[in-house]
Amino acid sequence: MFSVTSFINRISTFLLATEQSRMCLCSVYLLLCHMLYIQAIVNIQSISVLWSCVMCAYTVCSF
Repeated sequence: MFSVTSFINRISTFLLATEQSRMCLCSVYLLLCHMLYIQAIVNIQSISVLWSCVMCAYTVCSF
């Protein structure tokens, strides 16, 4: 059975295969988090989405 989690794990493994890909993915996450931060200032309900983005960015960028 195909699950979303296994798909995301496969994509992440592929993208994290090289240092350059990892830095690119890190930059994408940081940009996304920045946009979500601006949205969270306007709409306080999007704080949980921002927190999820920050945790993903931390995981990707800390390697």
